[in-house]
Amino acid sequence: MLKSITLTALLTSFILLTACGDTNSPTEEPTNKTNTTQNSASDTSKNPNSETESSTKFNSGNDINFKEAESSLTEDESPLLDVLKLNLEGLVEHDHDQYRLGFVTEKLADAMEGYYSAEFQYHFSTIESIKKSESINNQIHVTVLGERLDSNSETIENVKMMYAIRMNNEGEWSIYTID
Repeated sequence: MLKSITLTALLTSFILLTACGDTNSPTEEPTNKTNTTQNSASDTSKNPNSETESSTKFNSGNDINFKEAESSLTEDESPLLDVLKLNLEGLVEHDHDQYRLGFVTEKLADAMEGYYSAEFQYHFSTIESIKKSESINNQIHVTVLGERLDSNSETIENVKMMYAIRMNNEGEWSIYTID
C-alpha cells in the first residue's frame, strides 16, 4: 500500500514538473499566410506600413447600382432609394446636413451620429438585400455593403449597414434606424 501511494505521488510530481517545466521557451508564430481579401484586410490592420499604403489608395465613393435595386421594388416603394442615396452620399461627401436629412426625427439623427465622422471615409459597393419587414407595415430593410477608412487609426474595415426605411401616413419615406 505504501509502495502504491509513493509511486502515485512520484508520478503526479513528474507530470506536474513536465507540464510546467518549460515556460520560458519562445512561442512560434505560424508562417503560413493565406492570400485572400479578407485576410489582407486583417493583415492591413496589423502592419503599419501596409496600413499607410492602403489608406493612401482608398477611394471614397458610391458604386451602388440603384437602377438595379429599383427593379426589386414596387413603384410606391422605389422613392425609398432616394432617401438611402442621399444618406450614403452625405457619408461619402462629408455633408453633415445631407446625412441627417433622411432620418424620421432629429433625436434619431443625433443617435446615429456614430456613423458620421470627419475621420471616416466610406466606399459603398453594393446592396446586399432588400427585404420587406414582416412585423412593421410599410418598412423595408436595405442592407448596404462597403468599406470604411478610419484615418485616425489608418485601418480599413468592411461595413455592412442595414437601413430600416419606413413610409409614413403622408407617403414620405424616412430612415428609422441604421444597424
